[in-house]
Amino acid sequence: MQHYFWPYCDPRHPLYEQVDRSWCENPVLVLYQRVDAALGKVMQRIDDQTVLVVMSDHGGGILNQGRAYMRSFLQELGLLAVKRSTLTGSLPSSVRSRTRRLAEKIGHRWLPKGTKSWLLSNPLTRRWVENYWAKSFISQNDWSRTQAYPFYWETQPWVNLAGREPDGIVQPGQEYEQVRDYIIRMLSRAKDAATGQRAVDRVFRREELYHGPYLENFPDIAVWWNMNIPLSGLVVANDDGKVIEAKKEIDMAGLYGGHSPDGTVGLWGPGIHRGQTLEGAKIEDLAPTILYLLGHPVPDDMDGMPLLRAMTEDATQRPVEYEQASYQETQSTEEVYSEEDEVAVKQRLRDLGYI
Repeated sequence: MQHYFWPYCDPRHPLYEQVDRSWCENPVLVLYQRVDAALGKVMQRIDDQTVLVVMSDHGGGILNQGRAYMRSFLQELGLLAVKRSTLTGSLPSSVRSRTRRLAEKIGHRWLPKGTKSWLLSNPLTRRWVENYWAKSFISQNDWSRTQAYPFYWETQPWVNLAGREPDGIVQPGQEYEQVRDYIIRMLSRAKDAATGQRAVDRVFRREELYHGPYLENFPDIAVWWNMNIPLSGLVVANDDGKVIEAKKEIDMAGLYGGHSPDGTVGLWGPGIHRGQTLEGAKIEDLAPTILYLLGHPVPDDMDGMPLLRAMTEDATQRPVEYEQASYQETQSTEEVYSEEDEVAVKQRLRDLGYI
């Protein structure tokens, strides 16, 4: 909802004064009012032994569109190289790539939403769509000359690291850090072409945000774009003082709202303070909090802490208990649902309005 109607609710958005309000003054507000009314009905139905937890894993704001520029940005910096066109074979590949990208733009803009939803919900077509998208982003990369790249729809920068990537050329250690430092420095300088405002709020090395055994699954750099503006263009002066301008590579027509890092959380029920603002809560606190409310111990490898400050003194008499985390990864070739179960699940989702 917010992706498409954010200009109706945010005076900072350039289209705030231009949108057609004849049909609805603020559709985002109307939606939240309806959600609020639905929550009120839930609160009336639950018993006095139940705690209601409402949360969102992110917030909303202006769609900066920075991710649409990342591939071109890295290419202009000389970090991403594309295959050279030749008469012996690269030219047809280049033509196929451009045709694929054009088809993607046309499909994204003109295919009905129901058709796109079907393509992504069907296992066979979903795999085809994902392969198609992946190839459209990386098929023209010249890996022998590429130091950094964005992958698929995820447009955070990855380093083409030797020993990790199939055709990696950047050596671990000093060279790897030099590439990351350069990208961070350039992104921190980048500005909106029209206003001169900063394009990026903050840039992080991945280990500044994440840790644990799956750190390698995250991009090498994380970018928080400036959500006060929708970018009209991305420009930056490199270390030699030359001003370069990145081109928009992804068609984001019709999208006006994006995700912001700050979500929301609310707790209501027995043992919960009323009318108290809960500051500093983090998404990783939710699982330990719910486990504590249910009377279960918290696995000792969880990052978060139970939100005891949201609870009354009587509700926190029991100390937080921890247990050693124990997980066993298994692989199964058996189907999770039978054909009949799948039909029943889909019908239930239709009844709820999801499909």
